[in-house]
Amino acid sequence: MGLKSKTDAGDRITLVMVGPTGQGKSTLGNMIAGGGAAYAPFTTSDDFDSETLEASHADFEFDFRTFRAIDTIGFLDTRMDAAQNMDKFAGFAHRAPGGIDVFLFVLKKGRFTEQSLAQIAAFRAVAGDEALRHTVLVFTHCGAETSESLQERCASTTNSHLKSAIECCVTVIGVDSLATDREDRGDLVSSVRDVIKANNGRKYDNSTLTEARRRREELQQKVIKHLSQERREAMEEKLEGLFHGRFTLEQVQRAVDEAIQREEQQRKEESERISLQALLAAAKSEAQAWKEVAKNVLMAQHGGGGGGMLGMAGCCGPPQAATYDSCEVRYTDTGLNYGAQPGVGGGPAAAGSGVGGGGRGGVGLGASPSERRPAN
Repeated sequence: MGLKSKTDAGDRITLVMVGPTGQGKSTLGNMIAGGGAAYAPFTTSDDFDSETLEASHADFEFDFRTFRAIDTIGFLDTRMDAAQNMDKFAGFAHRAPGGIDVFLFVLKKGRFTEQSLAQIAAFRAVAGDEALRHTVLVFTHCGAETSESLQERCASTTNSHLKSAIECCVTVIGVDSLATDREDRGDLVSSVRDVIKANNGRKYDNSTLTEARRRREELQQKVIKHLSQERREAMEEKLEGLFHGRFTLEQVQRAVDEAIQREEQQRKEESERISLQALLAAAKSEAQAWKEVAKNVLMAQHGGGGGGMLGMAGCCGPPQAATYDSCEVRYTDTGLNYGAQPGVGGGPAAAGSGVGGGGRGGVGLGASPSERRPAN
């Protein structure tokens, strides 16, 4: 009893006890490994808190076979958050290098509730669907009720939560680990062999557990990388619910993907809105610029003077009084005159403009020869 096995890990039958805190896992492990003798490799506690904070194991021999029993921390240990619970629980993997033959999911006999079923869902979330094909549901503290009687009651139950739990696992067994007048050790080992036979000797591979952890970590990274703070908090609650068994991995995966799609759509719409605002601002600025140009043109047309656009007033503005340079020559009724003098007649005779005013006004140097005539 309690001797460390020297056989190859693949030949050893490996059992892993899982389940909530305070359900009797460590006591069950002592019964399996020690057979009720003084050998008790697992620490137990009557306190409210579990004594098991790290995975531990014990090797023993029974019926000419070598076994390893591994005790794990309880699910939902209140002293650790969900991520720590997952890491601690998965820490048993290195103690089973050859794989795991059977999981013993341990629950205290009593009213089976939705929360009880959620514990199994939490185990499934951590270890994957493959683990359930290697799982025996073990009810402890059965007292005087035999395992056969318990199995019959489970088979005929109308409790939907219990029915779902039974369908998830390979078989069910009832034990009382502290009773000395029961054959629970032999019955449990017999159930273990039935599970091994049902799986054709194929073990639960640790790579499956590693893959399950990878998928959860991948989900967490997607949440951190792609979601805003508000949506991230909502998805982290779902990841927490995954560990507590409120959601399946598929449900959380779908929720995360949908949240990412909504996030990307919102970002796209926000980007389009910003681009549209930029285009509207540019159009408004251009319209304002053209408005200023039009305003300047109107001012030039009514204000006169200046060059360029403002110079348009020189041809479009009202007539101005004529002025003449001192060297300008004019023909008038009194003869040829020089110097600045207002033109006679209708309009002014601008220097170099060609044609003078109406009537008998003088003609500047720019006038055509036919218009030049001597004074009378």
